[in-house]
Amino acid sequence: MSSSPLHLTVIGDVFVDVTIQTPNLQPPPGSDTLIPPVKTAPGGSGINFLTHFTANYIDNTASLPNVTVEFHTAFNTEDDCGEILLQHLSTLPQVTTHCFDNSSNAATGHCVVLTSSVSSERTFFTHRGAMNHLNPAPLSPPTTASHFHLTGLMNMTLVLDTLRSSPSTSPILLTLKSHHSNGRTTSLVPQFSPNPSDYSLISHLLPYTTYLILSENEATSIASSITKTSEDYVKFFTKNVEYTIVTKGSLGACIIKRNSGIILTSSSPLVHSVVDSTGAGDAFAAGFLKSIKVEEKDMLESLRIGCAYGGAACMKLGATVALERVNELMKTVDVSLESSSFKDSGKEVFCVFDFDQTLTCVETSEFHFSSDNKVASVNQVFGSQHRMNMIVEMLKELKGKGCRISILSNNSSFVIRKCLRKLCPEAESCFERILGFEDVQCNNLGMPCSKSVSILDIIGRNSSNSSSRSVIFIDDNKTNIRDVQKIEGGVETKLIARGGMDEADIQEIIDWAGQQLNT
Repeated sequence: MSSSPLHLTVIGDVFVDVTIQTPNLQPPPGSDTLIPPVKTAPGGSGINFLTHFTANYIDNTASLPNVTVEFHTAFNTEDDCGEILLQHLSTLPQVTTHCFDNSSNAATGHCVVLTSSVSSERTFFTHRGAMNHLNPAPLSPPTTASHFHLTGLMNMTLVLDTLRSSPSTSPILLTLKSHHSNGRTTSLVPQFSPNPSDYSLISHLLPYTTYLILSENEATSIASSITKTSEDYVKFFTKNVEYTIVTKGSLGACIIKRNSGIILTSSSPLVHSVVDSTGAGDAFAAGFLKSIKVEEKDMLESLRIGCAYGGAACMKLGATVALERVNELMKTVDVSLESSSFKDSGKEVFCVFDFDQTLTCVETSEFHFSSDNKVASVNQVFGSQHRMNMIVEMLKELKGKGCRISILSNNSSFVIRKCLRKLCPEAESCFERILGFEDVQCNNLGMPCSKSVSILDIIGRNSSNSSSRSVIFIDDNKTNIRDVQKIEGGVETKLIARGGMDEADIQEIIDWAGQQLNT
């Protein structure tokens, strides 16, 4: 624990979340669904972050010594939602809140959250209200050791407008720049944007950001928005940000370091039942940054703690509820040092696998995972324990060689992750991307695009870089194989007999990867 005082300055968004638990995030029009009681609670990434940053879930002490926090935000202190936020902030004694002048008398921002434990996803209906008017004047860093944290940027309309119209004089940029000096550090959590073009505005802030914390979807969107290409986000952030921490849901997280690429990867904690994933990213950021800045732990341990916080948040309904079992979850997170596959002049090698009847021996969409007999389930899905072990060893060897391994399937990525988590958790951490039908682009008929289109989300859409990359696509479906063979720039393919890869197939892919990396 740090003995010197830390002053944390936070600019962040606040909302009141109205959370509805429903098995179906898109109920049919005119239907009537029975649900548990609707829950109203404080939310928004700013207040979510502060709630978990100022709590001590690991040693259970009441407060963090030598830590003071200034929080700058915007809400209407006189409406019902504002009262909910004020009451919650009053329970955070180390936090001094500065509420931006709301001369427009706009309502406090509020958000209807549909959450489903069936799909582990959520859908938002947001009214930003007073958050649309937040644009604080430049803040000077305090004389004490300090850290500046900006979270919920994509919900700050005026801040984005000033970055768009006059970036060099934008108050938020000037604040970030002044804090990113003299040994001080900064962090940025942009959050999801309903307007993808706004992501490019983040480019102005990256030179002054020590820690960029975001989801994999946000990382991909920001990289493509700024470069106007499909450049891989690992490459982009390796060139442009000091440290980028990317959360990948059930696939854990990774840390990308400037000029080094991926230096750490982690598995996700073993969460047996996801209740509500709202605010999990904010909890991750709180755990990670508190470990770095307050506990003064190293990156490896901080990544483990961040993952445990994020996992614990998924086990509770609501984003500002006290977390439990953090210590227990920390023990289930594996963190490993990486020799990054990023090389300025090296070759990228992609191995893209179909899932059903390729890695597995069955159509997993037709398989029920309710059985507690793991041996029987492994035999049914993977053919045998021996075959599953061969698959796992292949994936580990490919990853160890520096290959970038993904799944591209017409099945649901939720089903695939569920299968891997239950039967083969070692394999799950080997995959950089798992794309199912719900993760890929759709055609004009609303159907998932062909694999020749979807695979470009994994390997990049710029055919001019084909000389510096090698790709192999493995599938049991002849139509998919012929489709992918049409890609300009060349993708090698391997057709697998239905029933899954055998030992000879596995060895052939390992040999192919070795040849590509040695040429």
